[in-house]
Amino acid sequence: MLTLIAALLPLGIAMETSGGAARFIADQTAGLVAGYPTLLILIAVAVLATAFSFVISNIAATVLLVPLALVMAGSPGLDPPRGLALLVGICTSNSFLLPTHPVNALLMGPGGYRTRDYIVPPGSIMTVVFILIAVGIVSLLYF
Repeated sequence: MLTLIAALLPLGIAMETSGGAARFIADQTAGLVAGYPTLLILIAVAVLATAFSFVISNIAATVLLVPLALVMAGSPGLDPPRGLALLVGICTSNSFLLPTHPVNALLMGPGGYRTRDYIVPPGSIMTVVFILIAVGIVSLLYF
């Protein structure tokens, strides 16, 4: 497990320092969801933030995606953009699907879990439920 986390560190550092990969992904997402209803844009941002938190730390994902989410909020006219930033902050903590989060990694050894144990129903269902609840609450409070 330590190897998995150690292997993700260079990827996170590369995405953080280059800025090009993160900007490219955010620009592509913004282009895909332009003109769609607010709810679909929120779901796309939530899925993007969750995916980023799988490959880089949740702190780095938040630091990278909040400014990009603010730019994305300006193009389709989502007001206020802070709702989208809050959604990014919440969804980067969505770490049920893979044992890349340190807490999941610490439980993996003593519990005898494998990566597949996280992906199959408990992790995948919790990830989807987390996204739906986060999008629902942010949509209710801000949009």
